[in-house]
Amino acid sequence: MIGDRDIIIVSSDDWGIGLKTSKYHLATKMALFNNRVLFVESTGLRSPKLSRFDLRRITGKFKGMMSKLRWVQPNIFLLTPPAIPLHRFRPIRALNSILLTLSIKSAISELRFRSPILFIF
Repeated sequence: MIGDRDIIIVSSDDWGIGLKTSKYHLATKMALFNNRVLFVESTGLRSPKLSRFDLRRITGKFKGMMSKLRWVQPNIFLLTPPAIPLHRFRPIRALNSILLTLSIKSAISELRFRSPILFIF
């Protein structure tokens, strides 16, 4: 296992969804080997419905976007990137791509990551 590195995990899942996915396990294992991990939560690819689950998720996403970068456990930092809903429209997707890039670059700068290893899944 690699150690003492900076790791970025761009995930299709959210950190606190309740399920311990492979992305969660990868992040926690990497952190044990003194790697600093930036876990980037999903931007939300599907359109929300007016269900209790989706309303809770929307509220959590909004709170996460407002708090920027968060420490969740030793060596693991959580980023909830800003995203504009209505991603079915091309200009919105383009803007979301820019917002994602800028938020990750800002987190990299704030954490002072050097030559990070990137995982996208």
